[in-house]
Amino acid sequence: MLAVLAGYIADGILVVATEQLLSSRAMQPLYYFVVDLMSQCLYTVFGGYLCSVIARSQRFAMIGLMGLGVLVGTVSLVTS
Repeated sequence: MLAVLAGYIADGILVVATEQLLSSRAMQPLYYFVVDLMSQCLYTVFGGYLCSVIARSQRFAMIGLMGLGVLVGTVSLVTS
């Protein structure tokens, strides 16, 4: 469980920090969305790597991280 939380929290902190750095204008240019998408993909890979390092060989941690990501993504999509 610690591995799942650490991976997801690390991903969240990195995404929020990048959003704060990049979103200074009300209307964003196209490159903003490209950089945002690419950075979030990299952060998600890093969060998964962190989760796997902490959990070592426990598959439950990786499945938990994927499930949590799908759940949060679904809630975000429904509410937006």
